[in-house]
Amino acid sequence: MTIAIIGAGNIGRAIATNLSKHGQQFLLANRTVSKAKHLADEIGDNATVVTVEEAIDQADTIILAIFFADEKQLIEKYQQQLAGKLVIDPSNPISFDATGTMSRTLPDGVSAGSEIKKLLLADTLYAKAFGSLDAKTLIAGGDYQDSQVILYFAADTSKAIDKVSELITNAGFAPKLVGTVDESALDIEVGGALHQMGGLNGAVPTLDSVK
Repeated sequence: MTIAIIGAGNIGRAIATNLSKHGQQFLLANRTVSKAKHLADEIGDNATVVTVEEAIDQADTIILAIFFADEKQLIEKYQQQLAGKLVIDPSNPISFDATGTMSRTLPDGVSAGSEIKKLLLADTLYAKAFGSLDAKTLIAGGDYQDSQVILYFAADTSKAIDKVSELITNAGFAPKLVGTVDESALDIEVGGALHQMGGLNGAVPTLDSVK
């Protein structure tokens, strides 16, 4: 599995930090290449900086750690190149007003996962993952109070499930499948029943705390 992380913001930084800490090599890309280089210098030798185009061309597993609106534009641009690959989507459909108040940008009952999935060609594998925790908890890593932190994910095929489970494990977390994208993506997005900043009321889900 050749992994690429596109995005060097809070979520991209958190995923990259944890993968590197556990010895996983990956490609790292960002629209601003200097930002990707700065992050790679911080986290060590496991990240290879490439352009966005190179990341999509060279990797078979691509984590789109970018804003929901930017993700839609990227997929529309590279739809053909993404065919046959696994696209992993941590995005949440949110925006902030001038006071810092967060709100959803999609209608009630509509998940970012279902919207992104529509943009991909039929032979592209897709999963919602790495988005069920806030960035602070995610970057802190998979160990919490003598237990292992759970990352919930949604995927439709056994191939996607196996790859995502392996990747989450390699990042030091415990993978937990919640269902298909159409059925379950809403539960693991901000405000959802299984999101840390939703139904979990800020609690960190661990193997010991979740039955």
